[in-house]
Amino acid sequence: MGGSGRHYLHGLFKYIQDEHQEKKKKPLLDKDEWSLVECQPDTPQQLNHYDCGVFTCAFADFLSRDAPLNFSQVHITALRERIALAIVKKDASF
Repeated sequence: MGGSGRHYLHGLFKYIQDEHQEKKKKPLLDKDEWSLVECQPDTPQQLNHYDCGVFTCAFADFLSRDAPLNFSQVHITALRERIALAIVKKDASF
């Protein structure tokens, strides 16, 4: 909810490296090829403390499709409906 997210971003990347080591029993070899991108001024942000799951799903969906992050708090109801429909249809894309 504001800020660059640098601390969290590096923590998540460390988690990915640790999980890779644990699951694959070897270090993440291509970690230098990763590009960690901090939040930008126009990065969508939730305006409350309870829509984080919906925002996370929306980020994953938009980024996986290489789509612009053009959603905001005003779209939360539509995003929830799309997620629910995807669950009912057993289709990960929403």
